[in-house]
Amino acid sequence: MKILISFILFTGLLQAQDSFWGDLNARKTLSSQISSTQSADMAMFNEFYSRSQREIMQDYIFAAADLMRYGASGDQAMAMVEAFDTRAYVNRQISKHKVGEAISKYLLAYLEGMYETHESEGGERLLETTVGESEYSAKLTWGANTQATIYAVLEITNKGNGITRHYAHMAGSFQLAQLGAGLAAKVFHSLHKTRFPVEQSIGYSHATLLEPKSIRFSAYTSYKDQAQRAADYCQARNLRLATMEEMRNLFSLGYYHGGVSIGERNIGWAAMKDQRSHQALYVNNEYYNGTSSINKPMNQVLYYICAEKQASQRW
Repeated sequence: MKILISFILFTGLLQAQDSFWGDLNARKTLSSQISSTQSADMAMFNEFYSRSQREIMQDYIFAAADLMRYGASGDQAMAMVEAFDTRAYVNRQISKHKVGEAISKYLLAYLEGMYETHESEGGERLLETTVGESEYSAKLTWGANTQATIYAVLEITNKGNGITRHYAHMAGSFQLAQLGAGLAAKVFHSLHKTRFPVEQSIGYSHATLLEPKSIRFSAYTSYKDQAQRAADYCQARNLRLATMEEMRNLFSLGYYHGGVSIGERNIGWAAMKDQRSHQALYVNNEYYNGTSSINKPMNQVLYYICAEKQASQRW
């Protein structure tokens, strides 16, 4: 327990400041009055600019010809086509009414839900929404996209220093809740993610763990060779691969409590067995104690963390 407390304290010290969020141990306020602006209709843009003027004109001609086969005169047919086209455009605009407001409400609701879960796990709420004076303001820009999707970009401004952050997400046109949830997750992640480097103390051993990196393999590679590649990358930078014990500490904390998430079964990490053996192991939910198997996993992306060497370990 003392080791874990020591680890958390070291992590907290390094995570104290951020240029946008400021003091990462202090609670902030975000205005719940999110202004909304409709931006470019990319669906309509794509509809007109993905085809030539001639192709668009032929659509109108074919539609008018069909009406004329049912008895309409040329003038009547064209008038009807124009009326249908205008009505479709008007209905499209009406259907967008208050979409931005709905996305904003979903965003705030899902952010609240994430905080309820976070607090139940022992985390601290760092962002409150308010209708009164706030330290941060927000505005939402959204628009229709191709293939029946909607995009949204949330801009949050630090009113104290003018710095802004932008968070974008896209979802199906019938999934406004998912769109709001995606934006909420990105805001939460921005504020609560683990800031590296992380200082970790285990017994008499002290380590500085650096930002997680990833390797993408162009072909299926064995567990053993994937892990060794990560160890080689760290060694090439005069660093060492984080040990199993160090990685377990990070996994136990999770990504929003000063550590990292081990992820699903198809997510793999590399770790050194210990600082004496230098054996590189592949770690995931299936192989929590690590494996050096020559079998080949399906995933071709491996994550790893390098650590600074202590003076006695350096070249």
